Amino acid sequence: MRVATINTPFRNELEEKWGKLLFINEEIELKIVSPEIIEYLQKESKLKNEYSKLTASDKIEFDGKVLNISKIGAYLENLDPLTGEFFNMILDNELIDVTTRHGKRIGRYCDTLPKYKLSFIFANFNGTSHD
Repeated sequence: MRVATINTPFRNELEEKWGKLLFINEEIELKIVSPEIIEYLQKESKLKNEYSKLTASDKIEFDGKVLNISKIGAYLENLDPLTGEFFNMILDNELIDVTTRHGKRIGRYCDTLPKYKLSFIFANFNGTSHD
C-alpha cells in the first residue's frame, strides 16, 4: 500500500492538497521497516492495542463524579454557556480526536479551519508527565 501511495500518478496533485510531508513520511517508513523485525512490530502493535483499550476506558474524576470526556461538556456549560456550547459543537462535528487507539501517533496538535472559524484538536495521552 505504501509503495502504491508513493508511486501514484496523482502524487503531484496529492502533494498540493496534503503537502509533501505525507509522502516523505511514507518513504521513510519504507526505508526503516525490515522483514527481520516484522515479528517484533506485530508484538509491539498488539501491546499498543491492549494499552489503547486500557487508556480509552479511563474516566475523569470531576466534581465528585467519574465522567468521560463527553460528559464534561455539561460542566463547561454550567461554568460558561459559550464555552459549553463551543465544546459540544466540537464534539458534535468530530473536531476533537482524543481517544487513544492503535496506530495513533503520540502527542497533541491543533489546527484552525479559518473558513469555518473552527479548530481541530488532536491529542493522544499516554500517561506521562508530558500529557
